[in-house]
Amino acid sequence: QDDAIVNTVSITRTHTFTRDTLAWMKDVMAGYNFTAWNKDIEGVLGNSPNHTGIRIYLPQNSQILETTGILRDEIQFFYDPNQDLSYYYIDQTVNPAESETFSITYTLPWEFGTSYDSYTAQIFKQPGLKQVTIKKTLETEDREILSSNPVSQSNEAFLYEGNFMNDLEFSLLLK
Repeated sequence: QDDAIVNTVSITRTHTFTRDTLAWMKDVMAGYNFTAWNKDIEGVLGNSPNHTGIRIYLPQNSQILETTGILRDEIQFFYDPNQDLSYYYIDQTVNPAESETFSITYTLPWEFGTSYDSYTAQIFKQPGLKQVTIKKTLETEDREILSSNPVSQSNEAFLYEGNFMNDLEFSLLLK
């Protein structure tokens, strides 16, 4: 109602190594007469916690309003001078056969005006990521959204949902 732009990004990571994966590996390796299994070998092959660093790039002066599934103290703020971009960094660990989800709700450092406004969102894919799906929704109250992107759209809502294969950019015009 105050024309502020509020976003929520939710990230779910799943560690796909399971007991079935380990049993399959042992079966395959036994075919080559390898049976000297131990915890270290299993860990190297994937049966260990998966650590990753996640960067969420936001415009300067964005404000975090709320977090779910992660403490604010676990989020670090950095500035990348090479790209002239600010970002939040989250170090996340997921154990085998488990999923972890966290959400960050933040406000952007500007608001919509009374005439036409543009809204652009850029989403960068990290090299090597596979099987990632993405859902981007923009909802407005009493603002018509115009888009040339091939998306599901009504007058007051924009939705993109699909596989995340390449970097994405959404440019919308709000009336």
